[in-house]
Amino acid sequence: MKSGRHPHTRAFAICSLLAFTALPASAQVALTTLGTAYTQNFDTLPASGTAVWANNTTLPGWYHARTGSGSNLVADTGANNAGNLYSYGASGNADRALGSVGSGNAAVGSLFWGLRLKNTTGSTITALAITYTGEQWRNSAATAQSIAFSYAIAPSFSGTLAEFQSTGTAVAALDVTSPVTGGSAAALNGNLAANQQTRSATLSGISLPNGSEILLRWSDPDHGGADHGLAIDSLSVTPQGSGPQQTTLSIADASRDEGNSGTSTLTFTISLSQPAPTGGVTFDIATSDGSATAPSDYVANALTAQTIAAGATSKTFDVVINGDTSGEPDENFRVTLSNPLNAVIADGEATGTIVNDDALPLAKIHDVQGNGATTPIGAGTSVTVEGIVTGSYQGSSKLSGFFVQEEDADADADPLTSEGLFVYCAACPTAVSEGQRVRVTGLVSEFFGLTEITASTAGAVAITDAGNRLGDITPAAIALPVAGDVDAFYEAREGMLVRFSDALFVSEYFELARYGQIELYQGGRPRQFTEDNAPGVAGYTAHLAALARRRVTLDDENNVENWPLTLADGAQYLFHPQANGGFSAGTHGSDFFRGGDRIDNLTGVLHWSFAGFTGTDAWRIRPTQATPAVFTPVNPRSATAPDVGGAITAASVNVLNYFTTLDTTSSNSSGPCGPSSSQDCRGADNSNELDRQRERTSIVLCGLDADVVGLVELENATTSATIDNLLGAVNARCGGAHPYVVAGTGAALGTDAIRNQLIYRSGVLSPVGGTLVDNDTIHNRPPLAQTFDVVETGNPAFGQRFTAIVNHFKSKSCSSASGANADSGDGQGCYASRRTQQASRLLTWIDTTVVPAANDPDILLLGDYNAYAKETPITTLASAGYVDLLSALGGPDAYSYLFDGQLGHLDYALASASLAPQVVGIAPWHINADELPQLDYNDDVRDTGEAAYEEEPNGSTLNPPRTLVMAASPYRASDHDPVLVGLFDDGVIFRDGFE
Repeated sequence: MKSGRHPHTRAFAICSLLAFTALPASAQVALTTLGTAYTQNFDTLPASGTAVWANNTTLPGWYHARTGSGSNLVADTGANNAGNLYSYGASGNADRALGSVGSGNAAVGSLFWGLRLKNTTGSTITALAITYTGEQWRNSAATAQSIAFSYAIAPSFSGTLAEFQSTGTAVAALDVTSPVTGGSAAALNGNLAANQQTRSATLSGISLPNGSEILLRWSDPDHGGADHGLAIDSLSVTPQGSGPQQTTLSIADASRDEGNSGTSTLTFTISLSQPAPTGGVTFDIATSDGSATAPSDYVANALTAQTIAAGATSKTFDVVINGDTSGEPDENFRVTLSNPLNAVIADGEATGTIVNDDALPLAKIHDVQGNGATTPIGAGTSVTVEGIVTGSYQGSSKLSGFFVQEEDADADADPLTSEGLFVYCAACPTAVSEGQRVRVTGLVSEFFGLTEITASTAGAVAITDAGNRLGDITPAAIALPVAGDVDAFYEAREGMLVRFSDALFVSEYFELARYGQIELYQGGRPRQFTEDNAPGVAGYTAHLAALARRRVTLDDENNVENWPLTLADGAQYLFHPQANGGFSAGTHGSDFFRGGDRIDNLTGVLHWSFAGFTGTDAWRIRPTQATPAVFTPVNPRSATAPDVGGAITAASVNVLNYFTTLDTTSSNSSGPCGPSSSQDCRGADNSNELDRQRERTSIVLCGLDADVVGLVELENATTSATIDNLLGAVNARCGGAHPYVVAGTGAALGTDAIRNQLIYRSGVLSPVGGTLVDNDTIHNRPPLAQTFDVVETGNPAFGQRFTAIVNHFKSKSCSSASGANADSGDGQGCYASRRTQQASRLLTWIDTTVVPAANDPDILLLGDYNAYAKETPITTLASAGYVDLLSALGGPDAYSYLFDGQLGHLDYALASASLAPQVVGIAPWHINADELPQLDYNDDVRDTGEAAYEEEPNGSTLNPPRTLVMAASPYRASDHDPVLVGLFDDGVIFRDGFE
């Protein structure tokens, strides 16, 4: 059962548990004895997931500050290039190092971390001998970078940013400098000698009086460009000095098995840092309750004036433990020192742990799950259950466990208790298969909201029936939408085999390659809230809640991010569909699916889990060998563009970052592109990818065969090389007697790395006057306008004049959004205010510049407006008489784009009031939004700076082979569907209110 929704990472669960049960630490680490080293190996840092760094808690005595606003600590292997404080190490390995990557991100900035040390030796410390290992876990392909070391001395510190930035003493010998530079950006193994530097120096000549503190500081600024991932490990700090040393008193933790009856003794040892002086050392000592309570679990004990005799160094203290046979979690109590004489307390509190050694009798799974928010059985209690294996995901490349379920005959009558359970078996010494009946003995826990049993030792899992007993289980029927609380509904079915009675429709597939998951919806594919409704916080909130009741996440067999790429080249595949062993070009339904396809009677195990990255926790269906998902084609591909009629056709086409300057840098924010030659090149990463993109884009443009085309996301180069490259391929394929030409100059337009462009069929249309550009500062991708006359002899529209304007408004991305541009929660996303201002400016420019120059009011607006039909930028244009043709003529289900599993249109053809009656038809060509992103132009080579998700899997050696290469195909040329509109029929038309 759920104790809450938390990041689903196993190693961090252990760290969090320790953080809650550990005794409070002092505000700094005490240096108690000259010549005795303080050491830190950082191995208690999380091995996976994301934690919130807590000063003096994540690591006692350690502090972190940054110029950014965040406080996250992220476990990483060096694969992540985002700025943050990192717990570096091999995936899932407990051997950790503390490091960082600086970033200009508002949540990161420059990072600092350090150690507060307090002198309690009784003498002045005159030197500190410091050694540690510097490790590099990521090569960003940049030049050498360093983490700088310094220290400061004061009566006390609190670990603030100001203290880290204050003037101190720099020690260059203790700086960490990246041993690996240049080349390609990639993760490194910081545990290898080639990626390490040993740092050692003695801070001599210091004066650290008894009772004062020294702050050891490491500083990692945001270096220009990409940052390396540098870290520290295996730290040792040894105080040196002279004079008498203060005697310190400490008590150590202790534990013992509880026993089944009678009593036993738990002995604690109290130790001195040096032999007791003349007169000895005295102290008081007493027990106090924790989860163990006196007198039921132990006998309380409190003694005063206990003495460690002169010359002795230790003394013991006994506590009587009561045995029993009850199955229960381990329990603990505290033992505290006080009132010392002739010594000071260095560590005055110990934990006594009573280790449970009793197992519960055979339990039913529903008893372990219970009908409340958490299991009614105490965490850490050993239980034994027996059930049928419904799904086996053993092995480190899967879930390292399996699901078991009670037979129907053993289920209880309580609808709130689940009959299924996840068994985490780690290395899984006993292999199990679906349908077998097994007996499992292990410890119960709530693993980030998932009730599970850990049974990882030999003999913990026993097969009691090796046959197939799946027939003894009836999958729990689920009808959507869910009524009431969604989490509570699924809670009662956690870990069970379930079957959905409704047809489910493929709606989101962007994360198939990264996480192996697909989002399905009951009742058809959902639409964006603001596609059909005016923006509003209440309405949008209700919309999202309704989606959650209809949504089903179909996952694969693991939680490994980018799992296909962990397989050997040639054996890589995307998990769904399973009919022929994974996604591939081939036959619709068995080899590939499209958005809108259907799955009937979806059956699998219901699992609460993350997808492979922190923050992705959700209810998900794990497929089983017995019940793979079957995809029924509902939305077939159209090989030809729609027939929209009209004597003249126009198209709006997003070309998905068509760049002829290859992206060869490791940075995602800078490079040789854009008008300033300093922006990132966003398109193809190698010539093979560019060839694919050129071929596919030319096929699309020739398939549309429009007379004028508004292009968006074309490289904003300082020359016409990019558009010339594209038109060369287009005209070679379909130029004919009327080849396409560019309207206006090919020089850079605006300040962004991408631009708008108009192309048209020569001999069919003829430009009237020059191309107009609005360089108002509200636009970083200025709108482009060109007036045309129809000049083709014999064309029914001969002599007609109209103006085409292509726009690309500000995106919905929230990067740097603030104030009126922040996401208000009304469904419009970020920068709605900016887009509305762009729409208003567009209207002003049209009225004052474009129409007077054209001497004709017929205006056709094309392009990507990054706003759905009811959002304020579009309603602003509509209030000025412009008609959204796709909404008006395309029907209630029209769309051109998919985001977050919801359909809508960002790609427009809007006609002025005078042109609207002359529109014959409009339709999107659904060749992009319904297709898997991995079918795009990217290849199976990960080039410098290329994101992992852009590398396509290589399944060439599988049988049958799995491939994502589609030659001579228009599909997934972009992520937006092109929109085609027909203008100027022989007579006036009457359709949908136009006349």
